[in-house]
Amino acid sequence: FYRPGMCDLKRLESISRTPIYNHFSETLNGLTTIRAFKAATNFEHNNTSKVDTNIRSWYILKSIEVWLMVRLTMLGNVIIVAAGSLAIFAATQGAIDSGVAGLSLTYAIQMTGFLNGLVRSIAETEAGFNSVERTLYYTNDIPQEQPFRLGKKVDPRKSWPKKGRISIRNLQMRYRPETPLILKGVSLDIEP
Repeated sequence: FYRPGMCDLKRLESISRTPIYNHFSETLNGLTTIRAFKAATNFEHNNTSKVDTNIRSWYILKSIEVWLMVRLTMLGNVIIVAAGSLAIFAATQGAIDSGVAGLSLTYAIQMTGFLNGLVRSIAETEAGFNSVERTLYYTNDIPQEQPFRLGKKVDPRKSWPKKGRISIRNLQMRYRPETPLILKGVSLDIEP
């Protein structure tokens, strides 16, 4: 139960962490523009949303790790009780001396930590391979563009310009329909 859930949660946590780094990098690159347009609050909310999404998967990941530790500790306690009961029974019957009984209890106590470490190491190693899995996905499973192939020679139309001259008259532009004009009446000629 633990290993499949751990791998999926680790994958979700990794996938939700990537947008945080991308957003942070883009924010640093466009910091002057963000400040110029007074959009810092919008970027803060966007960042908070991305971090909250990542923290949700991280919290569940840590909760499942605690669940595993509780289960393994209970299993270790069962082993300790069984080893202690057998040691007491054998010592009272004279089958073993008290030193061997104490040694068996010591090993039984250490078994709890060993089980925790072993299972967590195996699960962490398996979960760590999700980065390899993602790399393989990006290199093999995403369809690639077809290479550019021109089947036959294409001649331009007769109306195609013979010279590379560009002429712009009274250009007006805006970012969106509801925003004011950014460029107003720009005219220019670019000669070849």
